[in-house]
Order: sequence, then C-alpha cells, then structure tokens
Amino acid sequence: MMAKLDELVRATRAQKDCYEQKRLRWVRKLCEAFSLEAMLPRG
Repeated sequence: MMAKLDELVRATRAQKDCYEQKRLRWVRKLCEAFSLEAMLPRG
C-alpha cells in the first residue's frame, strides 16, 4: 500500500516539475517579448 502511495507521489512530483518548467519557459518568453517591445522605438 505504502509503495503505491510513494509511486503516486513521485509521479505527481515529476509531473509538477514538468509543468513548472513549461510555465517558467512561457513566462520567460513573455518577458522577452515585452522587453523587445519596450526596446522598439514607438510610432
């Protein structure tokens, strides 16, 4: 029983890590896009 629970926890943690990395990458892309826009001359 405990082994199954441990497996589930490990799988969930791995999934969360993957999700966090994707989110961080997305946030970084968004930040890069905004900073690029900020560098462009207006008008």
